[in-house]
Amino acid sequence: MKRGDTVIYESAVYPGVTKDECMPVLERVSGLKFNEDFFVRYSPKRINPGDKEHTVEKIKKVIPSSTPEIGVKVDALYSSMITAGTHLAPTI
Repeated sequence: MKRGDTVIYESAVYPGVTKDECMPVLERVSGLKFNEDFFVRYSPKRINPGDKEHTVEKIKKVIPSSTPEIGVKVDALYSSMITAGTHLAPTI
């Protein structure tokens, strides 16, 4: 991980894991400062892996982010792939 990177978690975890568990580890291991040197966003998985009809590109993607600016950039990335659209959430 280098300065300016954005880490995107795609997972189904309980609320608070990204902020309380993951970000401190990233800071400690990288030596970088969260929201200054690197950014984080979390996108909950909202699919059933066995469902062939409601695939990832057909379900609206929730885009929470650590800063509004990074949220806009990541939303643009996902909007280019997800045909169902995205929802830019105000916080992680």
